[in-house]
Amino acid sequence: MMRETCEAAPAVEAKHGEAALVARARRGDGPAFEQLHAKYRNRLFTLCLNMCGQREEARDLLQETLLRAWRGVRRFDGRSEFSTWLYQIAVNVCRDALRKRRPALAYAPSPPEKDAVAVAHVREALGRLREPYRLVLVLRYNLALSYVEIADYLRWTLPQVKMTLHRAKLAFRDAYTQTEENEP
Repeated sequence: MMRETCEAAPAVEAKHGEAALVARARRGDGPAFEQLHAKYRNRLFTLCLNMCGQREEARDLLQETLLRAWRGVRRFDGRSEFSTWLYQIAVNVCRDALRKRRPALAYAPSPPEKDAVAVAHVREALGRLREPYRLVLVLRYNLALSYVEIADYLRWTLPQVKMTLHRAKLAFRDAYTQTEENEP
């Protein structure tokens, strides 16, 4: 019993520390916001990259997300987790960017990384999916959100999340298979 309490203490302290940073950022404290930015930057970048598929665009979308967050942090009311609020801003920024794209613009995966072929195939397959499917896959597998967190985040019912995620997996499998078949 004592061990559980000791192990839970760092999580509680981290949560309290983040709440203090958020409170300072809401008062206009730039360094506090920078600490929050540093904590979430990689996850936000991954979200943007998987939503748009292009590294340079993802960097721009990340910057736009952080700018909007800084401008709006005073209005953050704490009804949700700070991370959820940030992810919502990032998704909205990405949605706006995707709407502005011309339909003829081809989805171009970013330069390969570790496993070049697999990464390119995954990004291309994600790019072929409808936006809700891409979004739930990114939230579940890139941000590791639970079904309940996704439902809260998207303001969907739990069955809606489960069904959409199931359909997204099937659509991704088909898109990925097509990507592999089209490889020269």
